[in-house]
Amino acid sequence: MTLSSPRRRRAAAVSAAVITGSLVLAPAALASEGPGYGGTADQLAVSWTETERIVAMGPPGTSLDIEASGLALDIFGLGFRSRSEVVVTVGTNDPATIRVDPSGTLDLEVGLEMLGAGPQPGTSVIVLGRAPSGTTRTLVGAVPPVPSGTGPADLVPWLVALALTGAGAVALRRRRLSGDPVA
Repeated sequence: MTLSSPRRRRAAAVSAAVITGSLVLAPAALASEGPGYGGTADQLAVSWTETERIVAMGPPGTSLDIEASGLALDIFGLGFRSRSEVVVTVGTNDPATIRVDPSGTLDLEVGLEMLGAGPQPGTSVIVLGRAPSGTTRTLVGAVPPVPSGTGPADLVPWLVALALTGAGAVALRRRRLSGDPVA
């Protein structure tokens, strides 16, 4: 049994929609779990985030630029005792004592001005605190490389959209050349 031409086109369109949807939705579903799930319970999520430039006013007529880079190190960890204090150490910088939120989650954004010259990729990030059971909890992470702009992963949605647009244009052109009515 062979499919007629309209059925083939419809099957191809549905297949393309399913494939495109899975390419778009799969990374979002995987990222939604975060640390603490899927074997990463003993790790920190350490990433770079873009921040707004903060300008503090100095004496009249001058301004002091506090955060020139626009990048901050985002440190996220789970599983600490509610509202307890944890000690956060980034590389060889002085440790900082931070209080976690009521759910025991550490979500800390550290500006580059607090880290000195900025940590090199691979620098250790260690968080020491108490677990809900009262035992010592140590989470370890590493500083990722600084984002360098647009990468290949940023181009995938655009390439898929370009391919689908091209396929639609080719299908429309074939329909017009064959004399089929255009909907």
